[in-house]
Amino acid sequence: MRQFIIGFILISFMQSYTYAVEITEVSEYRKYITETDFDEFNSFTANVFLAVGNKYLEGGNWRPVDDYSEMGVLFDFGREEWPLHIAIDYFTAESDGSNNGIDLDSTITELDVGLRFVMDVPSHNTALHIGAGVSMIDVELEASGALNASDEDSGTGFWINMGGYYIFKDHWLVGVDLRFSDTDVHVLGAPRRNAGYWHTNLIFGVRW
Repeated sequence: MRQFIIGFILISFMQSYTYAVEITEVSEYRKYITETDFDEFNSFTANVFLAVGNKYLEGGNWRPVDDYSEMGVLFDFGREEWPLHIAIDYFTAESDGSNNGIDLDSTITELDVGLRFVMDVPSHNTALHIGAGVSMIDVELEASGALNASDEDSGTGFWINMGGYYIFKDHWLVGVDLRFSDTDVHVLGAPRRNAGYWHTNLIFGVRW
């Protein structure tokens, strides 16, 4: 009887030990998977900015609506080891003016997609960026007064930008962005003309 009890205890102990080892292995594996996924997520970095400024069209072709107030959002992301980030930027700009008794109201929206190189300068808590890609622009132009008419057109072209910003407490960003885009449109019977041209913006953002 004593041998039976001792054997039962030994068998129970071995089963408990085997079960504990299996549980530990599963827990370690889950921990490894979780840490790996977290590290993969942490290897991504992104910058997002609110842009506020102006857009300037080629005066002779667009006057009196050649000077615009502009707002936009700049976004780029990528892995830390990538030399280039994927960039997606969006702008909306408005202008109005009068010429020979005709009042004009213009709204231009622009979506820029491409790549952006971001270079941190840790010794000065700053970063520089330069990018380029495809520009998609939509123009709405309304005339009233001596002429009542409205027209809309869109086009595709290219954009380039460069800028820099100061980094506060590793996450908060403030700087400037200069951009040129070239996309022709045809509105209200005028010859095709560039609806992109120059953009100058202050940018305020965050990175993670």
